[in-house]
Amino acid sequence: AGGAFTFLPTSFAGMPDGFVGSAIVSSDQPIKGIVNVTNQPTTLPGGVVVGVTGGKAAGMYQGTAAPSTELYFPIAKHNRYCATVWYYVQNAGTASATATAVFSMDDGGVYTFVTPSIGPGKMVYINPAMAGVPTTNTNRANVGSLKVTSAQPLAGTAMEQLTTETVATVVFAVRALPPADLSTKAYAPVVKNDRYGRFTGIQVLNTTAAVITVNINYVGTASTCKDVSTTDTITVQPGKSTTMVSNQGNFPDNCTGTATLTGTGNFVAIVNANTLAGDPLAGIAYFSLRSAAS
Repeated sequence: AGGAFTFLPTSFAGMPDGFVGSAIVSSDQPIKGIVNVTNQPTTLPGGVVVGVTGGKAAGMYQGTAAPSTELYFPIAKHNRYCATVWYYVQNAGTASATATAVFSMDDGGVYTFVTPSIGPGKMVYINPAMAGVPTTNTNRANVGSLKVTSAQPLAGTAMEQLTTETVATVVFAVRALPPADLSTKAYAPVVKNDRYGRFTGIQVLNTTAAVITVNINYVGTASTCKDVSTTDTITVQPGKSTTMVSNQGNFPDNCTGTATLTGTGNFVAIVNANTLAGDPLAGIAYFSLRSAAS
């Protein structure tokens, strides 16, 4: 009770080298789980070596406890500043089914891809190229959001990596957001603006059929901004995402704080952090928590 266990590749007898797939974890007691993904060279118990030479990428995402026939990803990129997001979608149902991925990009472009049939418990990956999303930055044609639907409940995760790398040195990971995460309020426990060279961006995806506004109220917790409250307001189009970058709004410089997001309609949101110098090795992505009261 209250303990933890880590499943490693060596936990599964006969798992071959190069295995790529999905997993279902079950128990006779309530459980929570996280997944670590890395290509860093590591020696596992028993002397088994995994990873690749030069691998430095490491990401983490939450397991999915509420599969759904709809999944939302607030961020989609196709070679956006040399970064692309890949999506991994698992059939959590009892029958084979396809999944439909609809990319909605910032320039108004909409691109659709239908996966092959996915067997129960199995996974497929989707990248923006499969749907024909352009790689050009013109009018932000290669950045937006993604919605995936299916006749069977799905689980999913997104992983962002540098497009040009043959051996990954960075990966950002975040689980898909099902309708259970929809709310008119969300909380981001950590936001930064030029705090030790770091800043954050908040991606908000409007899941409604109408334009919404979202107020982002910041409260500083450190340095000269402690207890200082400021607000940014963004407008988000139906089915689209909008990014609010901390160093482009009213959040003070040299500040660490929190953010509370309040919208005029339901949305989902994630927060990502990086360095002002643009060092891709210093980034991380996580999803903001929906309001318990909602």
